[in-house]
Amino acid sequence: GYPCEAFWDWHNDGSICARIVGTKRDGDCADDGRWRIDGNRLCWTFTWLGGGEGYKKMCVLVEPVDEGKYRTTRVGSGGITFFTFVDLSDAD
Repeated sequence: GYPCEAFWDWHNDGSICARIVGTKRDGDCADDGRWRIDGNRLCWTFTWLGGGEGYKKMCVLVEPVDEGKYRTTRVGSGGITFFTFVDLSDAD
């Protein structure tokens, strides 16, 4: 893979605003999805985003790796990192 950056907004009502790679943090949503916590897994479903890449509907395990930084692994992947993320909810 190659380093890339995408901004997704996770709302308290269970909705997601997903932006495609390269879109600015305040850019338009490319797709709207729904998220939920299922046990120790974070799960989401989009209407079309990720369909060709296999992440339109999936669950990941989330673990902290550093202050404010997290690592996700696909459920059933044997611990291979899917993506890392930073919580920007308190950022300017």
